[in-house]
Amino acid sequence: MKKIAIIGGGIIGMTTAAYLAPFFDVTVYDAELGQATKAAAGIISPWLSKRRNKQWYHLARNGAQTLADLSQAWQLPQDVYQNSGTLILRKDPAELAALAEERVKEAPLLGTTKLLSKEEITEKIPFLKPDSGGLWISGGAYLDGARYIAHLRETLSADWQGEARILDLKEGIIAAEKEQAYDFVVLASGAWLGRLLEPLGYHVTVRPQKGQLMTFASAVDSSLPATMLDGEGDILPLQNGDLLVGATHENDQGFDLTPTLTINSSLIQQAQRFVTFPLVPKTTRVGIRAYTPDFAPFFGALPDHPHVLVASGLGSSGLTTGPEIARQLAAYIKDGTPFTTLDQKPLQNYLWPE
Repeated sequence: MKKIAIIGGGIIGMTTAAYLAPFFDVTVYDAELGQATKAAAGIISPWLSKRRNKQWYHLARNGAQTLADLSQAWQLPQDVYQNSGTLILRKDPAELAALAEERVKEAPLLGTTKLLSKEEITEKIPFLKPDSGGLWISGGAYLDGARYIAHLRETLSADWQGEARILDLKEGIIAAEKEQAYDFVVLASGAWLGRLLEPLGYHVTVRPQKGQLMTFASAVDSSLPATMLDGEGDILPLQNGDLLVGATHENDQGFDLTPTLTINSSLIQQAQRFVTFPLVPKTTRVGIRAYTPDFAPFFGALPDHPHVLVASGLGSSGLTTGPEIARQLAAYIKDGTPFTTLDQKPLQNYLWPE
């Protein structure tokens, strides 16, 4: 049986492990520090993004479908993944409705849409205090990254190890408590990818971005739609009745995992504008995202080392794009399926040997 090493236990690493564990001897190495996925909870609703990067949209659209398929195949609990719809608040939601009418032709998972007035929004989501109308999308879903990782770890048949580094790309040798050679190595360590490859002579164009979310004590109905605010920020009802608000995008904090009090205060003030009851902070989640100069993810096999796969640069859309990237990584390992150029620019745009 082939031996597979995965460095990084986030959305890509764990999903890849879940695909491969029934067929191979899989070992997941993870330092469990600062992981973006464990800090993240987000809305899976990429269809109305106006990003100009068509490859990103193709990847995100397929990622939403992949995650929906996995939720059924792996029987993800509702506190992990829930299709409760999405409300997008905008001053001109009619423009989004027109875009939805066009994109649903290639993305039936988007579902049905409905323009809502402020009064209709309040009737549908009683705790919300909108400052504009919005567009409701039936296909929108919610994923709790921390619960997703915990669920897969409980159900997967894999070996779990701590922090590791790769010693030899050619031989696939990993060093942790002991040295071990593998048939395939997947480097899915997010913003820390450079720390793995730079000692081996690679330049990696990935930078860290700090992200924070806050949970607030409440007793709202968890089946209500998640809300995308007009500007940065989402509001998500959690299964325990709490509200989750975020996330921030902090580019100058490096790998610092300390909650930023001034940022948290502004997050509270922003959210309070849209919520009818006083927000009482409960917990803060802090994680480190991986970003590239053009804000696009990348993945594939290293040139000259086809048994070493890399993936990074997911940014703030990792919960949506990560599962599809993992599906393609697993298909490459399992069947030799080539990566599609529809989803990304050349790998050499983001890393190269020096």
